Amino acid sequence: MHPSNKKYTIGNEWIRISSVVSSNASIKNVANPFLQKLSLELDQSVYLAIYHKQYKKLSFISRFQSTSALQYLLELGTLQPIHVAASGKAILSYLDEKEIAEIFEQEKVSLEEQKHIWKDIEQIRNQGFSFSLNERRNESIGIGAPLFDATNQVIGSIICAIPINLYKKERKDELISSVIEVAQNISSALGFQKENS
Repeated sequence: MHPSNKKYTIGNEWIRISSVVSSNASIKNVANPFLQKLSLELDQSVYLAIYHKQYKKLSFISRFQSTSALQYLLELGTLQPIHVAASGKAILSYLDEKEIAEIFEQEKVSLEEQKHIWKDIEQIRNQGFSFSLNERRNESIGIGAPLFDATNQVIGSIICAIPINLYKKERKDELISSVIEVAQNISSALGFQKENS
């Protein structure tokens, strides 16, 4: 409430929150057609995860489900740790070392676990995707790839979530290739331009 006229005004926090919501809605609008197509082509559940830098966590903001009666549902809109599973590690791997260290400290990750995660990070950076087994959900496999925006910053990830007993190893390369391609297409649509190596 403004002291001079006793009327409510829009404060900085409201502007910040509405900006975050608007930004996420824009990403979702761009990503959803790609995700829906991917889910239909693979007949697997796919999710869009967004990184919330201020909380150093992620949340899932969109999903397209497979036609299978057996599938894993990940909760939408809830802040989740970013150092676990394909969805989180696909983002974590493209943050700078200082931010990764802050995440480890916030989540109280042991030194032994940090060593394992750093090995995962190195592998993900080399191959461009993450693969997890039983990390965010038991009996599930996740295949994830990072999303980048026009400033070349990682902003989220997409994942394909598969119950273990529905996973066919012979499809692994196809699944990985499709997830990477769609993540790259979404990033391009958001204005990302890959730097020349």
